[in-house]
Amino acid sequence: MKIHFVCVGNVYRSRFAEAYARSKNTDHDFSSSGIQAGPHQPYGPISWWGARLAYNHSVANYLSAAWTATTQELLSNNDIVVFVHPNVEHMAKNMFDVSGIDYRVWNVEDIYHMDHSDMDTLIQKLDFSDKTGKYITQQVDSLLKTL
Repeated sequence: MKIHFVCVGNVYRSRFAEAYARSKNTDHDFSSSGIQAGPHQPYGPISWWGARLAYNHSVANYLSAAWTATTQELLSNNDIVVFVHPNVEHMAKNMFDVSGIDYRVWNVEDIYHMDHSDMDTLIQKLDFSDKTGKYITQQVDSLLKTL
């Protein structure tokens, strides 16, 4: 079975979900993409908090090498698509034809809304990423149990 995770930039939530799912060594294929992924992103191939999360969960070796932009083909050629947040689902529906696609919608908040200009905010961002990481691992584990 092919499962595809979609977020906005493919530098944090969907990439971590993909890496974590790959680490489970199942017979399924996992991939990820971002609705707005592209070279304009200020975070490079992966955000530092995404890299930290992957390292802390021992899944850094399962990370894809770079972001991938979401396409109609990616959405259509997977058995299950997971939009990591309702906003991502909404964006996808505005950009692509998702009719006939078996998809799930999670509620993984994004970290972009948080500034990291001072130490208190940086600590909040670390705590926030730890909480979203825990949520993502729980969601992936639940999804895998249903397959």
